[in-house]
Amino acid sequence: MKSSPQFVLASASPARWQLLLNAGLDPIVQPSKFDETAITETDPARLVKQLALGKAQAIAQTYTAKYATMPSGTDDPGVIILGCDSVL
Repeated sequence: MKSSPQFVLASASPARWQLLLNAGLDPIVQPSKFDETAITETDPARLVKQLALGKAQAIAQTYTAKYATMPSGTDDPGVIILGCDSVL
């Protein structure tokens, strides 16, 4: 039987973590070290999308390196990464 992919939350937000727990998920909480100051977008909707994507991509680099070194044929379920942000 193939196992489910790991679910990673690229955020340190306790509220986001609790929301996922309430939805029946138990994510690995792994905040990214993404430099948010590098994003200069002024439109709030685009800003949030760019920040969330940047966080997810930063965490994805870790997993890309991990899977690149695994022997071929390894039965690993993979990973799903959720990047989030909000602008108030």
